[in-house]
Amino acid sequence: MPGIVQVQVTRAKDLPIMDKSSELTDAFAEVKFAGSICRTEVCPKSLNPIWPAQWFTFEVDNEVLQDEPLQIRIMDHDTYTAHDAIGKVYIPLTSLASSDSPSTSLNGWYPIFDTLHGIRGVVYVIVKVEVLKAQPSSSLAVQFFTSTCVPTGYSVIHVLGFLEELVVNNDPEYKWIDKIRTPRASNEARQRLFFKLSAELQRMMGNKTAVAGGNAVIGYRQSYDLEGESGIVVRGIGTCVRLAKKSLIPFSLSGTPPANTKGISEELSKDHVTASGKRLRKNSSSDSDNVPSSPTKQFSLQPVMEMLVSSSHGSGGVGDISLAVQLSNTFSEFPFSTLSSLPEGVVTHIGGVVCARAVKLLDKIDNPDDPETRDMWWKEVRTEVRSHAKALACHTVLGYQETTSICDNLCLLSAIGTAVSVDWSSVLVKPSKSSVSSSLDHDQQPAEATSTENLAESNTKGKCGACHIPYSVTQPPFKVQLNKCSICRRRLVPMVILSTADLPEGMITRGKSCLVQARVCQTKRKFTGEHNALAVSKALPFLEYSLHRRLLNKLKVKGMNAVFNLKMEVTVGESLLTGVSTGTAVFLEALPKPEALRLDVLASPDTQLKLNKMLEENRLHYELDAPAPSSNTSHTAAVVISDSDSEDDRNELELSCDRKEPVLLDMEERTMKEEDVYDILSELPLPLGYYVTNSSHDPALSSLLFNSKVVTSICRQSLDTKLSRDCQFSQVFEEAIEVLSFKLRRLLPCWIGMVDFNVDLPDDDIVQVTLTASAISLAPSAGGVYKHQSALHHHIHDDDLIFNMEDNTTTAAVAMTTPTHALATPSIQASLARVNMTSLVKVANGAVVKYFGVVSLFLIRESTAIRGLRGLDHFVHMFVAEANAIARAHVAAMGGNMLLGYRINECVVIDSSHKNQAQCLLHITGDSVFVDHVIPQGGVHMMSPPPQAIEPIEPSSVLLHHKPHPPHPSTQYQCTEC
Repeated sequence: MPGIVQVQVTRAKDLPIMDKSSELTDAFAEVKFAGSICRTEVCPKSLNPIWPAQWFTFEVDNEVLQDEPLQIRIMDHDTYTAHDAIGKVYIPLTSLASSDSPSTSLNGWYPIFDTLHGIRGVVYVIVKVEVLKAQPSSSLAVQFFTSTCVPTGYSVIHVLGFLEELVVNNDPEYKWIDKIRTPRASNEARQRLFFKLSAELQRMMGNKTAVAGGNAVIGYRQSYDLEGESGIVVRGIGTCVRLAKKSLIPFSLSGTPPANTKGISEELSKDHVTASGKRLRKNSSSDSDNVPSSPTKQFSLQPVMEMLVSSSHGSGGVGDISLAVQLSNTFSEFPFSTLSSLPEGVVTHIGGVVCARAVKLLDKIDNPDDPETRDMWWKEVRTEVRSHAKALACHTVLGYQETTSICDNLCLLSAIGTAVSVDWSSVLVKPSKSSVSSSLDHDQQPAEATSTENLAESNTKGKCGACHIPYSVTQPPFKVQLNKCSICRRRLVPMVILSTADLPEGMITRGKSCLVQARVCQTKRKFTGEHNALAVSKALPFLEYSLHRRLLNKLKVKGMNAVFNLKMEVTVGESLLTGVSTGTAVFLEALPKPEALRLDVLASPDTQLKLNKMLEENRLHYELDAPAPSSNTSHTAAVVISDSDSEDDRNELELSCDRKEPVLLDMEERTMKEEDVYDILSELPLPLGYYVTNSSHDPALSSLLFNSKVVTSICRQSLDTKLSRDCQFSQVFEEAIEVLSFKLRRLLPCWIGMVDFNVDLPDDDIVQVTLTASAISLAPSAGGVYKHQSALHHHIHDDDLIFNMEDNTTTAAVAMTTPTHALATPSIQASLARVNMTSLVKVANGAVVKYFGVVSLFLIRESTAIRGLRGLDHFVHMFVAEANAIARAHVAAMGGNMLLGYRINECVVIDSSHKNQAQCLLHITGDSVFVDHVIPQGGVHMMSPPPQAIEPIEPSSVLLHHKPHPPHPSTQYQCTEC
């Protein structure tokens, strides 16, 4: 059905000088959408043109409305020669066309971006979208959330299953026409294709969600695989769910509303669960996929064949029925979830981290335009992950992630998640009896509220039940050392728990959490083709072994026994193979204390003393020697062993996937290797006042202010071939963290969360590390009343800082984040200064009122005068700042005031220093939201608008071959390999 798009371009400001004789510009705007082009009148000789009010109307189909971005091109009119291009603006219309969108129009100042010159002014645009008739099963009725937890203000009715899709297209950079067209035309062609593929992927996943009976995709992740001559692959994964808005949103400082709220809006009454009123649940696709678990704890959330087919008949199409069958097979075959945070009591057992990798050759693809080959590749990887989860007696993979690493014609596919057992019966929102009777019960009984006995049992198990092993003690999947639970004293727990998901709510922890990271860098010979793939395949198991060993050793030194939010990244280069494992270390009361580290007999006694001293200092710093938070209930909270937890009904576990032979590496080593000792002793401690994790919140730090600042740092360093690559690789991360702490010292004390590292190997022996984090200043311990930062740190002068962080200036943020003249107008600065950016998925001291949609920007910047821009570091710095300004403009035009879940997915820097050229590709995603901020004072929640002085600057920088301050005064250790 058709949709109507109305566009009005009213004025522009701060345009560059295009006519050197008059030092002015004859500007006009060109609006292009779905192949139709409209133009405004020419405003002669003005750098701040104003065009007559004129509406441009486009009538398109819904599919085109979602796929095509609105393009606004600002041109300089020339009478005798071709018109000169000033810049372009891309506006995706998917969020406006959505039926659940809070607004069907947007208006605001958009930066005019040019791929060769950056931001060259701003233009004011008004867009209105009207969908005449949308089908109920259309993708327009589906919302997308990049957040990995349940959005604020929503309740989960059904978790339908794992959703995936990929789109393949030719790369314009490698077409024959690219050899004769200008760099600007080539970059704009790629940029336009990226926007179109992103919208197309979102539409296809939305159609799948609508056919499955869902209305939202949570944990939406979009990735770009630049395969060179093989093309561009845009992948998307997420969790298909059905949400309902709450009629009343109880405010919580942690940003997580209660999961069992009974107040549901009118959307719940019109929810169609199934045609027959049966509960949706997952059945095994084959006998070999049976997972040992109890009927009450089964991940019984699909394949919903009956509902899928019935809803497909309602939409009227045979193609929809085939899609429903395909979705049914996917949901039943891969019980994965991209969510990392679930309500309290849902996770009943944590089995451990499951991971699978595959090495493929791109030149072996028969038809590069056909996505079937890549679908088969990912299906093999997912099947292996599912097999590992079965081996741990778990039926769900939580915190599921997929990544790729491409080097020439070699592609490394990686998938990782946490094998868990879940029970949704206590938290799924149940409709009233009058609306859908007997629709949510496993045994087709009338739907009733969760009983008090079940809630009490869930709360009791939440303290230590998730730590208990899910597999049989008599038939363990691998060699494992078990101990009795320190809380219930009845069940068995492992020595260490590793998880890619968040720390489950309700689990008892001790002390403070901290960031733990292990890095490994190995060299490999330069091969091509199958020989290169064979070399990488043989080196991967040993790389992961070393990475896991170092992670456990660092965990023991910190005195912790569990790691959550674990991120593992393996990158392949021409002569390097790197691995980075980052997580948040915590101490769980249910698990035993970590064993003391033991060195080799030949090691020096001083080294053993240094490790013991470091362990004692860490236990004191993280308050691990303090008594348990609930020592009275630790012995009385006994867990009742149900029939589902008995050891007699466990089936024999499989350790292999398909025909692959299992390879087991014994991780039990009593002594540490020499390189591991050096890696631990050379790690620089953080200064006092910093609390660093990669989680979205820290339970130990409850007094958080709302002045969150997003921090982006890109470090690029060339490794010396004469020294140890492994040591130099670790130093790059140490410098990145050291610079991060130096830049944020004005916020002391502060908590740095959602720390994300991305590693790229752009050239031989060159390492690039992209760090993204969010910093929140902590409130003083006395009273928890908001105080100004200048009162806390009046002794720090602006001359000591890298950037001028003025507390009382509202325009400093835009002026510093966008180092151009484009946003010099005070009104525009004030508009964008109200938009905050954070990588957190939850809002501290605030509540999300509206969700406007996903912001996904893929921008390209190229320069042929790097030396004139003061080097590569300044070029990348300017581009990141400009991209952030464009993202803020999109959020402000939608009506939001925050970009939630800010993330840099791709940062590709191509440097040709001998040609004085460089190119950078940047992919930014996040959720556009409107947040009501709260100032806690005297225990009363007072709603107030966000203060203008909260965000004086976004400290975004790029550091290349440069140390901003002297090294830490702590003791330095020399590596024997160097």
